[in-house]
Amino acid sequence: MASDANRLLFFTISGLIDGLEVSYSPHRVHEALMYIPPATTWIRLAGHVIHRFCVDKYDQHGATCGVLDEGCSWEWKGDDAFSIERWQFWKWRLEKLAVDENLNEDVRRLAREAGKKMVSIEKTAG
Repeated sequence: MASDANRLLFFTISGLIDGLEVSYSPHRVHEALMYIPPATTWIRLAGHVIHRFCVDKYDQHGATCGVLDEGCSWEWKGDDAFSIERWQFWKWRLEKLAVDENLNEDVRRLAREAGKKMVSIEKTAG
């Protein structure tokens, strides 16, 4: 069972990294359209668990693997572990994506909804 949990953690953080921690240049917007929706889905479906990992500073080793394509850069400058700082970054990033005119309205809506979900989770977490 532990290996299943580790795989789930890996896919969760990888989805958030790909969707929220990479900046996409306007000519690479197709990648944003591919990665942002799964990241917002992780927040919608498992946001409370992700928040708990951040509070507990859970360290998922090896979950920062990824290759940047030309025209993309890393936005997150912190360490690899889950943390409240990283949670706050994801929430900030969703706010930016929610108004990014390079993205279509569906993706902007998903970003708005995920950001609201994060605020709701913070309120219920105390």
